[in-house]
Amino acid sequence: MGQDLRHVLVSEKPVYQSDSGFPNYIFKVQRFFSGKDLSTLTAYLKIRFQDESTDKILLSDVTFDQDFITINFATTDALTRVSGRAKCQLCFENVDTTTVINSEVFTIEILDSVQVDSYGQTILPSAIRLLQIDLQQKIEIMNDKIQNVNNFFQFKDVLLGAINFQNGTQSLTVDGVTADSFVLIAPQTNHKIFYDSGIFLAGQGDGYITVKYNTAPTNDIAIRVLIVNKIDTLSL
Repeated sequence: MGQDLRHVLVSEKPVYQSDSGFPNYIFKVQRFFSGKDLSTLTAYLKIRFQDESTDKILLSDVTFDQDFITINFATTDALTRVSGRAKCQLCFENVDTTTVINSEVFTIEILDSVQVDSYGQTILPSAIRLLQIDLQQKIEIMNDKIQNVNNFFQFKDVLLGAINFQNGTQSLTVDGVTADSFVLIAPQTNHKIFYDSGIFLAGQGDGYITVKYNTAPTNDIAIRVLIVNKIDTLSL
């Protein structure tokens, strides 16, 4: 690369589609440019392929001395996945991904090859990435809808005390219950006593339910309350 960092000379090397695994390009640049120490930054190779899809490859094989930075870039299938002329640009970035400096755009030729791998030319990599993004967004929306439905179905465990019945009724505090809730009760413990006593839901209001019995229970009973509130169909 030139003294001003911008200019890039690319030697002609035969690169074929799907080539990978051997060192191919070496960038040597001045370590200090416009008051910045480039060794403290992260180097990337930005690419725009013949089919207009793009990519950004991390350049991790970086060494430096007092004056120069050397970047050894091994060719990968990510670089050579699309045949044709690929426009490239070397860039250095801060940790917050703000671009500090870009080289000029230079071009490499990726020659055609017989493709038998997942980068087949009938499906463009850019289209695959768009499908992945779209699928992830739909999954997130579906998860939000499931969570929204779950919020309207609540199970609460409360204790029904045998000595707390007065005049055959007992009110129990149950968060989430409203006058419009659909409520079911069932025993969590002491099932036989629950059913032998004929305990049933007699009423409800904001934050409580009222239960009655046909025969006074002899022991405390832990009961489970299912609360179903109105589901906002607009959010589904």
